[in-house]
Amino acid sequence: MNNNIIKFLQLNRGNWIIQNNTYNLFNNQSLQSKYQINSIFNKILYDSQSMNINIIFSISNDQLTDYFIIPLFQNKQYCSGIIIRNNLNCPDFIQQGSFLLCDNFSIITYFDNGQFQIYEKIWFEHINLRLRIQVIKEFGHSIFISFSSDIRKYSI
Repeated sequence: MNNNIIKFLQLNRGNWIIQNNTYNLFNNQSLQSKYQINSIFNKILYDSQSMNINIIFSISNDQLTDYFIIPLFQNKQYCSGIIIRNNLNCPDFIQQGSFLLCDNFSIITYFDNGQFQIYEKIWFEHINLRLRIQVIKEFGHSIFISFSSDIRKYSI
């Protein structure tokens, strides 16, 4: 069982107030938004160590996005594997990518569908302060940059 993934997912639980700043390089537009989400570590969907099959984890962000995490490699410094993101507002747009979870509980994700590449890094500065950077590229050129600071409303 991958304790780093479980700890990372548990750190994400709670009610978060999110301040998001985005810049659309293509349209030269910036946008600030503030919203709340409730992140839930749903469950371990599949755990079969005896059959040497990887564990699949699930996490939801307030009924907007489901993430499925499938670890493939783990050592003391990091864990890596496959991540699947399902946007519930666009059910036909499911993204599959890779992730790298470091021992300091920062995670880097990468999605590539040929046209768009999405890089995202999420890390904790404090148990109640989560930071996120996202860069979206189209055919290798940056078109969208986002920075979010998330504050947990109630301590876990």
